[in-house]
Formats: sequence, C-alpha cells, structure tokens
Amino acid sequence: MRIAIVRGANLNKWEMQNYEPLLERHEMVAYTDTRHKYDLSTIKIPIRRLPYLPEQAHLEYLVGLEEELVEFDVVFTADTVYAYSYQTIKAKERGGMKVVVHIAENIPFNYEINPMNYGLPPYARRNEFREEVRRKADFFIPITERAKQALIFEGVPEEKIRVIPWGVDLERFRPQSKPSEEVLNSFGLSGKDIVILYLGRFDWPRGVYDLIYATRELIDDDELKKYSLKVLFVGQGEEFEGMKWLVAKLSLERTIVFLEKCPYEKIHRLYNLGDIFIFPSIPTRYIKEQFGLAIVEAMACGIPVISTLCGSISEVVDDAGILAQPNDPLSLYGAMKELILNEGLRRRLGKIGEKRAVDNFDAKKNAEMIEDVFNEVLKGIK
Repeated sequence: MRIAIVRGANLNKWEMQNYEPLLERHEMVAYTDTRHKYDLSTIKIPIRRLPYLPEQAHLEYLVGLEEELVEFDVVFTADTVYAYSYQTIKAKERGGMKVVVHIAENIPFNYEINPMNYGLPPYARRNEFREEVRRKADFFIPITERAKQALIFEGVPEEKIRVIPWGVDLERFRPQSKPSEEVLNSFGLSGKDIVILYLGRFDWPRGVYDLIYATRELIDDDELKKYSLKVLFVGQGEEFEGMKWLVAKLSLERTIVFLEKCPYEKIHRLYNLGDIFIFPSIPTRYIKEQFGLAIVEAMACGIPVISTLCGSISEVVDDAGILAQPNDPLSLYGAMKELILNEGLRRRLGKIGEKRAVDNFDAKKNAEMIEDVFNEVLKGIK
C-alpha cells in the first residue's frame, strides 16, 4: 500500500511514532512545508517538503500537493480546517485515491460560530474547506470520543468514524530507576526531593500560573514543612518571562526550577526525575485540551498524574490519576497535597497508569488499528 501522510507545518515526531511501525509493510511519505515548526530529524518516514504561499501561510496551502498525491493509494490528512486537507479532496477527484482524516479538534464548529470572524476572508475560506472535506473524505479517525462527537455534530455520518487514540513508543516510555545524585544535582534537584514535574508549553491555557500559585500554597502549608518539594517546569513558550516574574514575586526561586528545552528524542529520560506529573490545562472558548500526550508518556513511565477536567483529558487519564478543577489553584493544591502525603497512593496510581498506557496507548498496536482502517477504505474500490 502506498500511503501519504499530509501534515504541513505541523509534522512532528510525537505523532509520527504512531505510524512508523507501518513502514515494515507499506511505502510511506510524509508531507510538510519548507517552514515546518518542529525538529524532523528523528522521523523515520521519508519526508517531502513542499513550498507554501507566504501571503496565505495561515491557510496551510502546500504548492503542488495535488500532483504529488496521485501516486498514492491512501492519503492521511489532518483536521478539516487546513487548505492541505481540501487539497487532498481535490487530488481524490483527479486520481481516485482514498482520503482518511485524522481529527484532534473536540470543539464542534470551532471558529465557524465565532461572530468576530464572520466575513473575514481567512476564516470564510477555511469554512469552505471544512464543508468540502466533511462531505467527501472517505473516513475519519478522531483521537478521542469528544472529537468523534464534534464530527457527528458537524454532520459526519457515524459509520465513517472510528476513534483511535495517540500512543507512545513503550520501549522508550517505561518505568526507570531514579537517576544518581550527580544527575539530579545537575537539574537543581536532590534525592531527598519530592519532584512535581510539568512538561509542556509555557502558555496560559496550560495552567502554568495556576501551578505556580498552587506551589506557593504547598510551601505555606504547615503539614508539608517536613518535605523537600521541588517543581520542575520543562518547556518553552510565550509566558516564560511572566512565569519567572511570578516565581520571584512569590519568593519561590528555591522551589521552582526551569528547564527551557529538551529534544523529543531525549524527553523520556526526564520523566524518571518526577514523583508526580502535573498537567493543569485550562479550557478557553477556542481550546479545550484535545488529548494531552504528555499524560500518556508520564503514565507509561509509571508516574502518578494530576490533571484537570478540561476537554478530553478525562478520557486519557480515567482512573489513573487525580483530576482537579481547571483554572483553580486551590483545587490543584489539594490534589498535589494528597499525593505528597500519600506515598502508597502515588505508587498505586503509577501502576494503574502504566497498565493503562500499555493497554490503550501502545503506538505499535495503534498503528495496526490505523492500518485496518486503510485496508477497509481500500476495499471499497475493489
């Protein structure tokens, strides 16, 4: 089978690990553009870079994509909103290949019902793309039940939808022993610390400020004075300067540690620094956490998880962690305190999470389920 994966500027390793196992049996190419956002050096799937139109960069149009796709049996694009997904439909009309759409969006008609954008050319065009892709794509693979329900609200027949979540490489993401004192010291940590790990973007909807406020509550709690607590933030983003300012304002420089950047091929090594993983996302009008892959990575590494009731997170965490109220530092503080005080609960949730990751989020198994979809849609033309 010849498979094209179209992701434009969003092509990345953490998603591609779910499809790389198919290289053993199929010919595959991944399409990006010349301004791709992420490091592509460790992606095993062959990559083709196409030009984009700078004046229409927001539309994610790939120059020459339709001509490229005629040689493939299945085209696997992402979301209905991008011009490249619309281009796959135009290629299908020429060449007859099957189009399968990966869906992460879990807000029905997102942006389409926003009155501020009515009549604005970029969004008017995107709405045209969406309608065409919804009508003419052969199949849809949402990564959560909420994304599936959004598709149904938007008019996609349920028989053309199958939920297949993202997975991770379980050979990389697995429980490991704590690093040596020397390694811990290099991160500003020690073996005596209970380390609360955040790994993700330093952006407001990620709840990073809530975590800082909750940390101040922990430090002020008399019941927790006997514990050496550290919060390790790993990531980068537009709120970094604001986060550093707030840490200084709340006198948390001795408790909160920042690590600005870590390549994805090394990220699995950071999880064994943590005793608790925290992912405190906040919903907004246009963003509700679509999945939370870092949660799966942490669970696979046997780390207990605290997250929030935001978007699709509850589907991912299930009973493997504690879910706090979003945008509520006190709720977050309460969940963190519970796990700090209860080592047995930390161990139990870590074991539950590890099993859940193995059972539900194995990239190799998920690749086989995606392969089944591709085979089924191809049977429709035989």
